[in-house]
Amino acid sequence: MAKIRVEGLDELIIDMESAAMMPDEVYLAMVDAKADVFEPRLKSAAESMLSGPRSKGITAKSIKRRNRRKTKYGAKIEVFPDGDRPGGGNKKKGKNTRRIAEVAFINEYGARGVPPRPFMRATAETSADATAAAAYDVFDKFLKSKNL
Repeated sequence: MAKIRVEGLDELIIDMESAAMMPDEVYLAMVDAKADVFEPRLKSAAESMLSGPRSKGITAKSIKRRNRRKTKYGAKIEVFPDGDRPGGGNKKKGKNTRRIAEVAFINEYGARGVPPRPFMRATAETSADATAAAAYDVFDKFLKSKNL
């Protein structure tokens, strides 16, 4: 009669169970790694795409990451132009500012008389592989720490 003998199965099961219970810090580190790749690329794209005689580089300088948090499905971080710039607001209501995100939106999608300059979507598409690789590196380190 043949016998099957397995060694280390209990340890493997324990390692797999601990990997399944991935800590929030790993999820957050993964989105941080993605943002570390994406944020400078988005700033660079904004600088080059939105340059011109009237450009002051406000959009590129305003790109920040915010709202890093754990979610029901993993983790999330937002990278976008943030803040206000003087001019262009509603003077009747006492506001003479416009959100930089509004200006970036108009640049991204265009408006009447303003052609679209899609720097955000283009950067997201060209950065997809690099951001995924950065997140994978964090995840791989976590798996290696669990002997997997």
